[in-house]
Amino acid sequence: MMRRWLGQVGSGISLGLLILRSEIATAQVQENIRQLDENIQRLMATRGCDRCDLQAAQLGGKHLERVSLQTSDLRRANLQFVDLSFANLRGSSLQEVDLTSAHLRGTILMGSSLRQGVLTQAVLVDAQLQGVDLSEADLTGADLMGANLTDADLNRARLQTVQAQGAIALRSNFVWANLQGANFHGADLTGANFDHADLRGADLSGANLSGANLQDALISGAQIEGAIFCAAVMPDGTVSTQGCEAESAPTLDADR
Repeated sequence: MMRRWLGQVGSGISLGLLILRSEIATAQVQENIRQLDENIQRLMATRGCDRCDLQAAQLGGKHLERVSLQTSDLRRANLQFVDLSFANLRGSSLQEVDLTSAHLRGTILMGSSLRQGVLTQAVLVDAQLQGVDLSEADLTGADLMGANLTDADLNRARLQTVQAQGAIALRSNFVWANLQGANFHGADLTGANFDHADLRGADLSGANLSGANLQDALISGAQIEGAIFCAAVMPDGTVSTQGCEAESAPTLDADR
């Protein structure tokens, strides 16, 4: 009898603890929603919310030109069609963010993380992307004309048909990236790493690829008229001297 009573008491305590935990979790969720709403209101009212928690915020289509969101948390936020032109998001967390067709002209994103972000058809003209993490991000059809991608990480990123004429991508990491049909005409790709990248049909005409690594890259159909390959490692492992003082043409395997 005592054992049965103790068992009933134990079951009651366990049930009570479960209910208490559920109530605490619900209260925490409600507090998080309240804080998110306050941060969004603050952003819209003051045009600034540095170090703000905006995780999963619904800001699609908002006009946020020139706002300050430095070192803020925007992970998994919905920013589709948002206008963040000339905004400052230096050092912010934007992993898995949705920036489909967003306007980011001149936006400061230096040191930010957009890992696995969606930036298809986004406008990033003249954006400051130095040191940004865009690994595994989808930038298909994005406009990167004049953007600064120095030391950016685009490992396994999808960059098909991007417009990156005149972009600066010194030492950028494009390992295993898909750049089919990308336009890098006149871009500065000095020291960039294209190991195993897919550059088929890309426009590299007039681009500077001095010291770049194209080991095992796929380059069939790529346009290279006027490109500089001085000290670049070509797909077959040879080192090019095209564009150096003692110039010779790079070896390009059209079947790759």
